[in-house]
Amino acid sequence: MSEPENPRAEAGHDIPQKNEQLIDRLDWNLLRTFIAIAHEGNITRAAGSLHLTQSAVSQALKRLEKQIGYALIVRNGSRFTLSSHGEKVLRLASDIYGSIKAISNEIEPVAEEVGGHIRLLTLSSIESLTYDTFLARFHERFPRISLEIVCIRSEDILSSLQKKTANIGIGLCPRALPGIGRSLIMEQSYGLYCGRSHRFFGRNDITIRELKQENFVRSEADRIDGLLSKITIFRNEMDFSGWISGTSCSIQEITRMIVANYGIGCLPEHIAQPWVDAGKLWRLPPASGVAKSGIFLLWNHDGRYSNSERVFLEQFQSYLQAYPPISDEKKSGPVFPTINAG
Repeated sequence: MSEPENPRAEAGHDIPQKNEQLIDRLDWNLLRTFIAIAHEGNITRAAGSLHLTQSAVSQALKRLEKQIGYALIVRNGSRFTLSSHGEKVLRLASDIYGSIKAISNEIEPVAEEVGGHIRLLTLSSIESLTYDTFLARFHERFPRISLEIVCIRSEDILSSLQKKTANIGIGLCPRALPGIGRSLIMEQSYGLYCGRSHRFFGRNDITIRELKQENFVRSEADRIDGLLSKITIFRNEMDFSGWISGTSCSIQEITRMIVANYGIGCLPEHIAQPWVDAGKLWRLPPASGVAKSGIFLLWNHDGRYSNSERVFLEQFQSYLQAYPPISDEKKSGPVFPTINAG
């Protein structure tokens, strides 16, 4: 049998040409997006980690699948798994991305040369070893980045992020919000306390029933539509009917009013404990606590970040991933992670 006039006409001989076309048109940023999708196991979480919208990540996946010519994920309702081609692409893309990152690391500026200013909106009275250690290590690594910390209510932090008048904040955010990314810094457990002048101070025989008609000092966020609605729900479920005798957005002022016997009130346990040890506050039932609420690093997915803001956000996110919060105030300082500072 004679050889065919055109060897490429045989099955499989068009593959090199197809591979050359793929190399020419493949967008490497799509591979980075696919790596995030595969690692997060969820389109929404991948969008958060990349500071992109969910729609943008979904479209990037479709473009990559079109360029490669194969489906990379197998959908099962709201969940998905990687296809066999997806697993191969993930393995190869991770190698490629590692090589690209190595190039970036070789030419990135020295951390000490990165300068700029960061305006950080934060809830007041955050007592967190994780947060404190991060700030100290970050300043050591980036001494030319100045930091402005503005203390406001968590509601105002979220509003500023949503309106894009700020890019980064730290505060309460019990629910996922459109356009807002969040990473847990610490979880606060709230207990119920009274001051030294209260008739229940020093007593271990108090029951929940005896507390129902007591005056109550509360946070402004302690309302059914507020960020501390879990405390409101607790009071409603326990049928608390006492007068709201004091309100503040400041933990210090709430503590001050409880100590001054305006009423009983809820405080984060780790903040209240030094006052208990000093004999100025007394822990009331329930022993298991009233509620838990997380303090989060917050950011706008579509924010226009300066280089210093981007470095701060990337470093903080990487730090929290490397050392996730467990029981925040019992931790020792974690090792500061090394990431691209460019």
